[in-house]
Amino acid sequence: MQNTLTIKDKNRNWLPFGRSDSNDLSANQQPPLKKQDRVKLWQLEHNYHCAIIGTCLTLDEVKKILRQLHIGTDGFPAYELHTSIVTLISENNVPSKKVQSYLDKKFKPIVKKTNKMNADELKGFWKAALYSGDMIGSFWAVMSHPGSDEEMKRIFYGDIHMLSHMSGASNRADLKRLNQLEQERKNHIAIIQSWESKCNKFALDNTQLLNLKQAQDEQISDLKNHVEALNNSLEQVMILQSTKERQALEVLVKKQGITLDCREQEITKQQNRENHLSAQTCRLEKEILVKQDKLLTYKNEVEYMQSILIEKQQNQCPLQKQGLCGKCVLYVGGKTNLIPFYRELVEDQSGVFMHHDGGIEKNTQDLQKSLSKADVVVFPASCISHDAYWKIKRTCKKQQKPYQYLPSSGLYSLSSILDKIMVSDVNYR
Repeated sequence: MQNTLTIKDKNRNWLPFGRSDSNDLSANQQPPLKKQDRVKLWQLEHNYHCAIIGTCLTLDEVKKILRQLHIGTDGFPAYELHTSIVTLISENNVPSKKVQSYLDKKFKPIVKKTNKMNADELKGFWKAALYSGDMIGSFWAVMSHPGSDEEMKRIFYGDIHMLSHMSGASNRADLKRLNQLEQERKNHIAIIQSWESKCNKFALDNTQLLNLKQAQDEQISDLKNHVEALNNSLEQVMILQSTKERQALEVLVKKQGITLDCREQEITKQQNRENHLSAQTCRLEKEILVKQDKLLTYKNEVEYMQSILIEKQQNQCPLQKQGLCGKCVLYVGGKTNLIPFYRELVEDQSGVFMHHDGGIEKNTQDLQKSLSKADVVVFPASCISHDAYWKIKRTCKKQQKPYQYLPSSGLYSLSSILDKIMVSDVNYR
């Protein structure tokens, strides 16, 4: 970064290269901290600067500050930009003062809130921030507070450091599940395309049969006209010609009648075949609708996992909770390979997760114990036994507990119900 940054003023002494120390105060020359003064950025240990910049400033804010310092940011990875600003603020200089001013302005309300706190109150404030997930401004407030000693700063720094590891592990699991869902979606698209191809072929065959039927109807109409004409001729001949000639005409009429019967039988067969193809086409169309519903479910799953991954990659705190407030959520049935993800969804919302397979492998007799411990019961109706279904319904109505059918066993359905539970205490039935 040292050789590629664009510097408009080559005489800036605060840069990490080509620096003149004649106008700067060294670490040992810093003025003593007043009793009520907040700790300045350059007065903190340099190993804290990385966590402060990474936690309290977004990448766009880092770029904005570097551009204000006349340092180019285009074409550089995020890590190099982060490393550069951390290096620049290690001493009392223009960059460190600019970052100090930016942080004080950005987090002014929360800094003001902590000004009169003592050490014990500051520790309680930090624990509450960790629990609520509001650690970004709180981290700067406690690190710059004059009442924070070195031991407290190491504790605050350690909490933020471990949160970054937990966030990385969670993102890797989400990426793996996202890839699995994307592959399943592609497989279902291929199946639907295959069914659509078959349906198009049957539709083409049906069109050809309709054209053939129309042609045969025209032939029958011609034959009927011909027979009628022969009958008229026969009546005239019967008067004018001899008995022998009349017999010959009767034989001809009989043959034409047989030919007409054959044609009508053939048309009947074609009509039966047309009805069969129409029924088969209708059945295939229904199957396509079912496949499309499943595809939509998988699409919602993929979009939901993508939204979670995007939220976790935008510098949001991985421990930010919503309001289940310790409620015990019992999930009955579902898919075995998704149980860890069900648990993660509930526990991420400050809930307690319990699971019962709904009588697939376990006996439903121990389901009653789980129901008595649960605050909310959710289950996909297609993945549990009939005995478990009726036991849930009877028990929840008797104990006045909320329970909810899930349209599918996917994560998107469970997430939607959890959102409703957090918004209102109404029983969803």
